[in-house]
Amino acid sequence: MCILLLFILFFLLLYCCFQTFIINDDLPYSFFLRGENRVSDIRGIIINQIFDYSNINPRIFIHSVVQALLIFDKNLWSFINPMVIITTIVLMSYLVMKVIDKKDNRLLIICMSAISYFLLYNYKHLIYWVAGSVNYVFVFVIMLLFIIYYYKNGFNKKPWLSTLICLCVSILHESLGIFVVMTVIGDFIYNLIVSKEKDKSFYLKYVRYLIVAVLGLCFLMFAPSTFGRFESEGVWATYSLFQKMAISIPVISNNLFGLFNFYNLFPTLLVASIIFVFAKTKDKFLWPFAVISILLGLGALTFDWLWLTFILGIIIFLAQAYIFLKNKDYRLLVIFVAIYAVVYALMVTTEYEVGRPNYYFCLIISILTMINVLRHINFEGRGVKVFNAIVAVTLLVVAAFEVNIYTYIGEIKKEREMAILEAKESGSKIIELKEIKEPYAKFHIDPNSPNNSSYWAYKSFLDYYGLDKDVETKIVK
Repeated sequence: MCILLLFILFFLLLYCCFQTFIINDDLPYSFFLRGENRVSDIRGIIINQIFDYSNINPRIFIHSVVQALLIFDKNLWSFINPMVIITTIVLMSYLVMKVIDKKDNRLLIICMSAISYFLLYNYKHLIYWVAGSVNYVFVFVIMLLFIIYYYKNGFNKKPWLSTLICLCVSILHESLGIFVVMTVIGDFIYNLIVSKEKDKSFYLKYVRYLIVAVLGLCFLMFAPSTFGRFESEGVWATYSLFQKMAISIPVISNNLFGLFNFYNLFPTLLVASIIFVFAKTKDKFLWPFAVISILLGLGALTFDWLWLTFILGIIIFLAQAYIFLKNKDYRLLVIFVAIYAVVYALMVTTEYEVGRPNYYFCLIISILTMINVLRHINFEGRGVKVFNAIVAVTLLVVAAFEVNIYTYIGEIKKEREMAILEAKESGSKIIELKEIKEPYAKFHIDPNSPNNSSYWAYKSFLDYYGLDKDVETKIVK
């Protein structure tokens, strides 16, 4: 049944991927040095990434994959992306089963992991966008593999392999680099305090892990292109660290911990799971946590004071950390701290509002939500049948919603492609492209661009579709 379910999910995701279109970064990344000729081979990719490391973006290994996939337009990506998503669901399920040690419920856990993935409404535009999916969907698989390796083995069981893994993972993406550095530091503190390791070789190992992780992160953070991006931040670059934090922290916190938000149910579900754990264990913090969390969530929603969500984020962290400590889940606590560091590192950049690494955070806390719930469910009682039925129905509903969203977008895509083709054949200088309406527009990157020549990737758009330089586009209802 598990394999059958995964096959069904794969073909559903395959269908959805084919309904989306090339836009945003995918357009310029399709071309050799942002010119008029398409990237067509490995040599072109290598030259592009050497240029990009100095001028555009330091993620040369990740963006090499992006450009390699774009050689085949969206076709190869549309097959590979569903495979990566299925791999994510399987790895999430494996990690949950490893922690709770209940392998008999693997079908239920896979269903819950799939639901978590379909609920990523704030991040659909990343999942179904070539450059976005490689930078976040693909990268999260690497993060999950790193987490599973760390959770099963720690760093010191195979120290030299751990050293190599820390280097290879941290050099790929800034978020991965921060995550690895914080995991190494957290594990060092855990072993120092809990395991009371004090011999010389212990310290030397962690110095080695930290050095290679920092080196990998520095390869990205001190690249010429990174400095160029910081210098182009305009007014933001003139702010002090405290000014940046005062502006960004409440926005980041609201994106992460705003309760009662249909497009981001993960913080609400995590809070509910913590309340469930406290209720099951008759913990003294049950009512204080429940009342404070709900009041903070309602207060932020009612009065639009986003600092309340920052306080809520701290309360959630302390409550979940308390559960970890009670269960002696020290490595899960280290992972939890590390993922907080990843998302709040955005506070010094102009990316804080977009918050794309929040994608990782949502999936990590969905894993923790599953662990909280499944650890305390009695699988022999009558209630479990009701729980299983709720999970099954929820999966059907969110899967149907996914198909509905991308069927609609796919229809608009076909109409736009037909309009472009007709304009090329007739020589028309104005192309009318049908609008993607709300709420569907939320689920595709730049859904109604390019609506005119002011679109930042307009030149690449014209080159990609073989249109003349004087062609204008209009989005029509």
